[in-house]
Amino acid sequence: MKKWIVLRRSRRAFTMVELVMAIAIIGVLAAVAVPKLFLTRNDAKIAICFNETKRLMTDITNSYAYYGFSRFTNTDIKDLVAGFEYNVTMGNGIREPADTLMSQGITYICQGEAVATFQGYQSPHDYNLTLRDMNPQTEPVAIGTAEKFRTIHMISKPGGSHTYVLFSDELL
Repeated sequence: MKKWIVLRRSRRAFTMVELVMAIAIIGVLAAVAVPKLFLTRNDAKIAICFNETKRLMTDITNSYAYYGFSRFTNTDIKDLVAGFEYNVTMGNGIREPADTLMSQGITYICQGEAVATFQGYQSPHDYNLTLRDMNPQTEPVAIGTAEKFRTIHMISKPGGSHTYVLFSDELL
């Protein structure tokens, strides 16, 4: 009678099927996660641009309160708003040069596309600050920023504007 000896091979490596399945699972997970990553990144960029428009508005109104009407109208924007880049065509910042006056208006650029303009002017009894939505069309981050800008400043339609009164004789 013959005895059959069974040799057991020890398993030291993955089979090709196991490797292919692992790669497929990783591919599916990546396909689900990557779009979410880009959406989160865009949301963060929108938040940065929107916060810069809010800071720009706050700096302008605070400067008006600090300088008063007579000095405010003849002050360069570099003295009114701090921490912004000027002469911007790409990226984030203010399009105009630093020696621009508030009465000439300034344009905020987000991701290379104009989002809003801020322009101060004097009417007979008031000093007004008009915010105008520039209605960006191509850059998704700029479009998202403009939508938030319109909402917070009560601008009803793209390309619209809202005027704030910074000074009134009635308050004196």
